[in-house]
Amino acid sequence: MACGIVPLSYYGEGAFLARAGSVADVPRCPVSRYLSWAGAFLTTDRMDPEVLEKADLFERKPYEVSFVRGTTLEMALRELPPEVVVDGSMVWENGTVTLGIQAVRSELETLLTASPSLLSIMATPEVVESSPNGQH
Repeated sequence: MACGIVPLSYYGEGAFLARAGSVADVPRCPVSRYLSWAGAFLTTDRMDPEVLEKADLFERKPYEVSFVRGTTLEMALRELPPEVVVDGSMVWENGTVTLGIQAVRSELETLLTASPSLLSIMATPEVVESSPNGQH
């Protein structure tokens, strides 16, 4: 995009998350006629409030954490609360870093409020165990 508006993530069907110097800059940009909405990226945009509500206070659960393009693996790791357990990492072709983590609710809340590069936190589906007869 132009005018200092930088795409951070593509969500499909023409939807992008982009960064601008300020929301006030967006309407003055010629590409603004192609935009349907402009506003601040809120904590609730980064994580479904229901997922946070269901996060356990004491038992670590698996989550997938993504950071904006340009965030290095080392930077992403530094933004995590120290108690978070990292299970794995992936750097995508577009430069987005995704980490597999295990965390409790308080650690997720800290990450949501303190990480300048956090793009999203998503719950990881629990492993489905087979019943004795092999059915799920």
